[in-house]
Amino acid sequence: MVLIVGVETATATELSFTLKTSVGSQIDAFDLDSTAGQADGDGTPPFLLFDITNDTSGYKGVFFGDAGVGGAFGPLTSGGTLVNQQIVESFSPALYLDTGLVINFQIGSYTALSGDVLTVADATLPEPPALLNLALGLGALGMAKSATGRRLFRAF
Repeated sequence: MVLIVGVETATATELSFTLKTSVGSQIDAFDLDSTAGQADGDGTPPFLLFDITNDTSGYKGVFFGDAGVGGAFGPLTSGGTLVNQQIVESFSPALYLDTGLVINFQIGSYTALSGDVLTVADATLPEPPALLNLALGLGALGMAKSATGRRLFRAF
């Protein structure tokens, strides 16, 4: 069963995906343009293909299958084709719902039948650790400026 943790609809076209095992080890991470789905060689459905960028494992694309193929999902060694696909996960209900070139993504996490977790995030927003580092850096700059200002003021 798919667990949708987030309820925010994916309005961004650039999405980041991270696939982790059920114990939290990262399997793969990549970005894709959610408006750039392609039909497979036999036409769509049962599979929808995407070219991907920034893939940590060197893959060029991913595919999503409909319920007729068990909600299959996996990487492609070359974008735009199902040649050499590797089924990594199955989702029920499927993330691809036989609706042409449209995929059913929402920002959040999806649990595969294996227990692994696929997380979908807006690629245009910084990750929380990056935001924390930014806040800490700005705070440190503010403190340094404040301390410098006090020393200058005391000199007069």
